[in-house]
Amino acid sequence: MTKEQVRRKLKALKALAERGVGGEKETAKRLYEELKKKYEMQEEAAAEEKDSGCAISMFYMGMMGFSLQQELENCNDCPYQNGQEICEQCGTYENIKEICRRMEKAKQERGRAG
Repeated sequence: MTKEQVRRKLKALKALAERGVGGEKETAKRLYEELKKKYEMQEEAAAEEKDSGCAISMFYMGMMGFSLQQELENCNDCPYQNGQEICEQCGTYENIKEICRRMEKAKQERGRAG
């Protein structure tokens, strides 16, 4: 992986760690720190990225998809699955709704940019 690719991924992970929801946020923070350590990158180096944002946007969408998959697996393992009243009070249910909302917003923004 080139330094530029590492910077792009770090920037996307940092954004997701700051704006994500639920497990998405924690996963992004962990991956950010691991990648930074692996490639011996400093915080400033990650911030220097001047890319168009297309690759970052795609990476961000991928991370949201991964987080959505994790939340759906948690939901499927729940013994109260499809108990509408219980589901509406569940943090996992809220995370799924929020991730879907963010993915839809990102798709709309990509459509306007493209």
